[in-house]
Amino acid sequence: MVIAGDEMPRSKPAPDSYLLAAERLGAAADDCIVVEDSIYGTAAGRAAGAAVIAVPCMQDLDEHPGQLLIPTLAGLTVNDLARIWHELKEVADE
Repeated sequence: MVIAGDEMPRSKPAPDSYLLAAERLGAAADDCIVVEDSIYGTAAGRAAGAAVIAVPCMQDLDEHPGQLLIPTLAGLTVNDLARIWHELKEVADE
């Protein structure tokens, strides 16, 4: 799925694009994982209520509750993503 910036009334860090993506998928945003490489993108994912995997590329990213900071997605499996989602949701629920 592609959601272009010109479809949104507000750009990141507003959560609009992630909320729309969840809606189009028929899912709640807090059931989703956002993978981002930018400060505004990770902030938008957290604001949407999603679990966030932050993979720094051109910017240094900080750790936040409900967000996992990792250097690369290489080697991650679907099972890894499910485990990460559960771990991030447990932290967010505390």
